[in-house]
Amino acid sequence: MLTASFSCFSGLSSSSEQKLWELGCLSWDQFEYLPDKTLSRKKMKDVRLQIDQANIALKAGMTDYFLNRFANPYKIIVLEKFQKETASIDIETTGLRREAQVTSIAVLKHGKVFLYVKNINLSNFLESLEDINLIITYNGTRFDLPFIRKCFKIDLTIPHLDLLSVLKQLGYTGGQKQCEARLGLDRGLSPGLDGRDAIRLWESWQRHQIQSDLNQLLLYNAEDVFMLEKLAVHSYNLAMKKFPISLRLKSSIPGK
Repeated sequence: MLTASFSCFSGLSSSSEQKLWELGCLSWDQFEYLPDKTLSRKKMKDVRLQIDQANIALKAGMTDYFLNRFANPYKIIVLEKFQKETASIDIETTGLRREAQVTSIAVLKHGKVFLYVKNINLSNFLESLEDINLIITYNGTRFDLPFIRKCFKIDLTIPHLDLLSVLKQLGYTGGQKQCEARLGLDRGLSPGLDGRDAIRLWESWQRHQIQSDLNQLLLYNAEDVFMLEKLAVHSYNLAMKKFPISLRLKSSIPGK
């Protein structure tokens, strides 16, 4: 849990954090009860100041304050406090080249999926982020966000957590579907489909206007964010195993 972590504070290593836990200090508010000689006088003073700052940042919903202070995979710890303000995002495109265009965007927030489609309602996508304080993607740093930047001519200022880096540090590499399979997560709505199928379905929809092609594309896009949210929860629970106490998270979509 976020308030049980001390390694996010400058001057405190993982071994120092472990020492604090062994002394029974399992949350920021318990730091005041430690003996003054637990750490050096200067370090005790510095940590107290940083705890005050962290509490202010937490109350203000400053997700990036914590993202900038944790290394992967422990950046995922922010999910505990900000899960209700988080959106999982996945896009589909006409290809991988620079000139490719966004065809659909799926956004999962508050347990619901919102779909935005080129030439239909894609321009409404940004409205879905009005109450969001954290964006989760898989490989979004190199793929989703650059395409969104190009499509909407805007840099999203919402803090971003890329699960590719988190899962890599947890020992899970490869694409999103490979990580899902290794964690025992099964797709029930679009099994066997991949990004090439998404391109094919869009091209078929454009040529023939067969509604089932578009429906299948959107179902695939929607399941990507369903599974992305589940990957985030699994990542959090895996990362928290090192903590002496931890709150296990549950998916906001227990069933599909």
